[in-house]
Amino acid sequence: MKKLITACLCILFVGLCACEPAISRETQTVTTSQEAADVTTTWAISDASTPTTQANKTSDNKPYSDELNKIIKAHDDHPDGLKNVQYTFYDLDGNGTQELLIGIVAWGLANVYAYQNGVAVRQEEFFIDPAEVSPPILLKNGAIKLEWDTYGAPRVAYYRFIDGVLKRQITLLDDFGQYYRYDMYVDQFPGASITKEEFDRVQKEMEGDGQVVELDWKPLAEWGQ
Repeated sequence: MKKLITACLCILFVGLCACEPAISRETQTVTTSQEAADVTTTWAISDASTPTTQANKTSDNKPYSDELNKIIKAHDDHPDGLKNVQYTFYDLDGNGTQELLIGIVAWGLANVYAYQNGVAVRQEEFFIDPAEVSPPILLKNGAIKLEWDTYGAPRVAYYRFIDGVLKRQITLLDDFGQYYRYDMYVDQFPGASITKEEFDRVQKEMEGDGQVVELDWKPLAEWGQ
């Protein structure tokens, strides 16, 4: 199943932009933090900004029509693959404007597009490899949760919109009883050593009440019909 999902993701990215290489979470976080270590961001999540599901109104979705058509076009040589691609619209950051979410059947969320400066922009920092991570979980407080293991040591990462861009905020590591907190753009991997109590507190802070969004996925093959 993971091979099928990976193949669908590869096809999904064709023709959209220059493809990013599949790299390990550790490599990705170190490189990013070195390039932007001087950026300071507050990670506190407020339930007051909890987004609400909106109806799929045609007027709201027009900015994303070109991107949806590009994805469909990228599957011209792989029509069967299109059957596994799905889409929906959801206001992730609670600003009143819906984002376009692209998913893979039997997997879930794969890509996010946001309407920025008059155009639809794929959020390139949200990059997943099904061989590495579990299916993303979208929480009602606007955070996206990813989980994976590295040689049996579990990791959990949280993505959230910051200044209009979907970014990985924080990664928590449980390295066989040694706990670490890695803040993007601030720390070097593996981050600061923390206690189990701090690990649990930060996880609670990032997840809020833990409510999961049930997305209204639709087959991309039916777009425009």
